[in-house]
Amino acid sequence: MLAGRYLMEGADTGWLVIGISSSGEVARTVEALEQAHLAGARTLALTCTPNSSLTQTADVSIVAELPALPVGPGLISYLAALLGVLAIGASLASGDGRRRLPDLLGELPERMAGALDPQLDQGRAYADAVADSAQGVFLGSGPAFGAAGFAAAKVIEACGLAYHAQDVEEWAHLEYFQEPADTPTWILTSGGREASRIGEVEQAARAVGRRLEVTRWQGSRSWSSDEREALSPFGLWPAPVAFAQRLIERLDREPFRAFGGGRNRTEGGGASRIRSSQRLAHSRQREPDSHWQAAGTRL
Repeated sequence: MLAGRYLMEGADTGWLVIGISSSGEVARTVEALEQAHLAGARTLALTCTPNSSLTQTADVSIVAELPALPVGPGLISYLAALLGVLAIGASLASGDGRRRLPDLLGELPERMAGALDPQLDQGRAYADAVADSAQGVFLGSGPAFGAAGFAAAKVIEACGLAYHAQDVEEWAHLEYFQEPADTPTWILTSGGREASRIGEVEQAARAVGRRLEVTRWQGSRSWSSDEREALSPFGLWPAPVAFAQRLIERLDREPFRAFGGGRNRTEGGGASRIRSSQRLAHSRQREPDSHWQAAGTRL
């Protein structure tokens, strides 16, 4: 919605607008590309579904078809989206960065595999320790903030607990003061540019009584700290995913609270209309006036 209804107001022929949707049917993503077309921008779709609304809207599409998997909080589509965005970045890069990327990607599966078992054990153990808490927070900065957002989403989708993501620095200004004192607090890091601040936040979190967990992804010894940090979302997902899975088991929950609206092709009403939600008209006409008029509002 931010892209389609706000940012495209300033788009033009110099823009490339990328829409990412596994199903290729999410209304807001399709809408954003439609509005990008009206602005004259070029559009690219990253999706797992050929012949979808998104691929039919975009100028060019990259389709990564996924194997059939049980329904649950998405992981493979998340990793596919990361790889797709990384590939686009590589195509736009130049110089040493572009030459270096194939080496990094060649090592990435091994580095991810090496972190898998320790992180799975970590996630399960932490779930056992904090399953009595109805809320918590994942912390990260830079690329790891994205990993924190993914982690929080998996817990919400898996079992409905009120976990959220926060930037490491912002936690020091907000959640540091939050009650209860033993709120689960989980830092995701690769020891990049945020490393010194994370050390201070760890100390503060322990001082106020947080049940603190830290996942540190080491990447490869041959990588620079910037390279390790840039690729950290690929290495920081196993522990949170294992955490969410163990919480499902301990709390006897069903993913998405067994709610089908918006999560399958037979949608419910209101906010659950993820695919069938009304999209903006195919014009550059501003929407707010029509919304006010439709509501009969008078100022």
